[in-house]
Amino acid sequence: MRPSIIAALLAASSLSGCAATPSSAGEASASVEGRATFYEKLLMPAESVLRVELVDMSRDNDVLVREEFRSLPGPPYAFTLRYAPASVPDGARLGLHAALFTPRGERMFVTAEAVPVVDGSTQPAEFRMLRSP
Repeated sequence: MRPSIIAALLAASSLSGCAATPSSAGEASASVEGRATFYEKLLMPAESVLRVELVDMSRDNDVLVREEFRSLPGPPYAFTLRYAPASVPDGARLGLHAALFTPRGERMFVTAEAVPVVDGSTQPAEFRMLRSP
């Protein structure tokens, strides 16, 4: 497959905010796109880690999926969190938690509470992280 076709396919798949698509194994997959930022005049090291969790807000923020993104340019830190819809319980209210860590593992910024995910949205979830206590 030509690189331009692959790039076009990747771009088209990234347009889904929280949409399900079939995978090659026949299982459905979905993704949530987002952009996390903070409003402090601080430059984080290039090797910083953004940890994003997809949580079930109806079940005390049970973590359904956790992924770490390394060396993202930002802020804002753009990400795509992929998950299997079958792993989401019926009636779940999805949300995102995020935290930004230094390369040494020190948590610098975190979301104050879960950020609701709008199912089927084509817009990325945008949210602010606050300085970690």
